[in-house]
Amino acid sequence: DAHIRHDDRSTRRTFVYTAACIFALLLGMVGYGVHKRGDTEVPSKLNGGGDPGAAADENLAAPKTPFSIFCYGDSLTFGMSDLHSRESYPYSKYLEQELNHLFDPDSASESTESESQTQLPATVVEHYGHPGWTATNMLNHMQSDNDGICSIIRRIPTLSLMIILVGTNDIAQMTNVGKDVARLIIGSIVDVHKGAINCAEEESNSKFHTLAVGIPESAYQEMVPVASEISLYVNNALKSFASSYLDGKVSYVEFPIPYQEGDDKWGADGMHLTQKGYEVLAKELAPHVK
Repeated sequence: DAHIRHDDRSTRRTFVYTAACIFALLLGMVGYGVHKRGDTEVPSKLNGGGDPGAAADENLAAPKTPFSIFCYGDSLTFGMSDLHSRESYPYSKYLEQELNHLFDPDSASESTESESQTQLPATVVEHYGHPGWTATNMLNHMQSDNDGICSIIRRIPTLSLMIILVGTNDIAQMTNVGKDVARLIIGSIVDVHKGAINCAEEESNSKFHTLAVGIPESAYQEMVPVASEISLYVNNALKSFASSYLDGKVSYVEFPIPYQEGDDKWGADGMHLTQKGYEVLAKELAPHVK
């Protein structure tokens, strides 16, 4: 009897041990299967699969691609404040701040400093300004590797808008006056916009647009009334060109800061803006860009 009881206990221990091993093995197999499905299967949104809360969390955590804008032009885009000053205040920097505030007014107050340094902005604004450039210079450099419009468009495949501010030097460098000269300036600026759009189309960037900013007033135009007349003629033609361009790919906005002697938004040379002026320029352009 004792021998039988001993065999029974041994048999039961063997059975329990075997069952535990089998159960552990099954658990391992199930866990491995779940892990594999997590790697290879995506819940179907059409069929209502998956956890909606988890999907929402993933959407919230996913990084957003920022809007890309590029400011292109002469010394006013470069941010020159005076012909003899080494300081520059490109309005692109202030425009980026204004646009991100317009898109998310509470972002600055709700984010800590460390968060604002790591978060990707809703809009990224870059710039290239070449002091002294005319529209003809821009056309001649359209394909240049470093500063050409087409090179920039190729470098930034998500570029949605290029703001083109040009014409001040075209007016200042006139050697003749009259509508023939004005038409040449108009033709060059129009070709810059058309060339930019063509380059974007070649890169299959269907979202690309341009914004033409009107030629600003200046102290020079006050001293030379015919220059002011030609500037007005060119701006009216650019406005007409933009309004009639196919698919609304080109927009126009007047330069928002009129020239007035003694105005602290204008530099001492009467042609460039002060830091305050560039900040105001960005603030005034932002609603048109948005």
